[in-house]
Amino acid sequence: MGALLCLLLATSPATPELLLSHEGAMGLGLSGVGYTHGGGRWGDLSLERVVSARLVFERFLRGLTADASLGQSLPPLGGGVAPSTSLSLRAGYTGERFSLVGGAVGQYSLSAQPRLQLLPTFRAQLRLGELSFVAGVFDYRGQAPAHLTFEVGDFGLGYVAPMGALVTGRIRLAEHVGLEATALAFRLANAEVAMLTISAVAGPRSGRAGGNR
Repeated sequence: MGALLCLLLATSPATPELLLSHEGAMGLGLSGVGYTHGGGRWGDLSLERVVSARLVFERFLRGLTADASLGQSLPPLGGGVAPSTSLSLRAGYTGERFSLVGGAVGQYSLSAQPRLQLLPTFRAQLRLGELSFVAGVFDYRGQAPAHLTFEVGDFGLGYVAPMGALVTGRIRLAEHVGLEATALAFRLANAEVAMLTISAVAGPRSGRAGGNR
């Protein structure tokens, strides 16, 4: 009886792997905003500091997903744009081929009116073979109004509405560590926004090709 039970356990199919897994990231970057008006144009440059984390339950409450991202924008030389802070909190579900999370992102700045702005944020991902489709609304801590990105392995290329582009790439440094770069640029009415962030990422599958995007 014991031998039969061991045989059944050995031949039973393994639990399929979820699309995403736990991951943490810390990064630095630059962002710029330019405005065009009747008398000309002006803009500001900011230094970006970002910390993010994602938790995916793989056993108890399997598939339950939560992610958080904290960002801070600072003037690079002590002048110019006022400092601002953004916080994104989302929750949802991750399956074997898809993931969906939603929540809110808050942005606080002393120079903004109102000083605190709250926006909904959503991100959906679907994997078909080696190709993944990612759609987001106020993703990347609210900096991307809406985007649709196609990812293959460690690289992604996307469209940012109403007129812009998004590029992502990841380099594997070790089994559980990687380096990720994200660049986006878009135009909205009379505003032009550009951002580049480079982050160190760590997690059970962060060093795998396309394994935790």
